[in-house]
Amino acid sequence: MTIPKLPAPSLLNNLFRLDPTVVYVNHGSFGACPTQVVQAHQKYRDRVEADAMRFYLYDLWNMVDRSRQALAKPSLS
Repeated sequence: MTIPKLPAPSLLNNLFRLDPTVVYVNHGSFGACPTQVVQAHQKYRDRVEADAMRFYLYDLWNMVDRSRQALAKPSLS
């Protein structure tokens, strides 16, 4: 029995921290985030760990407001 050669990984593959020795048939169900997203998430966790009260009482709401404003802008499509 011959095992067919797998196609080359997507060019986007390097954006994730996936194990290159594992082939994901249906990776869209759950799992990995792009490395930049993981790094940004870590920065927010670090802010919470450094001063949780300030983050949750003040900083978070400014960030939520900026997100609301960005999402409320009309789409160009």
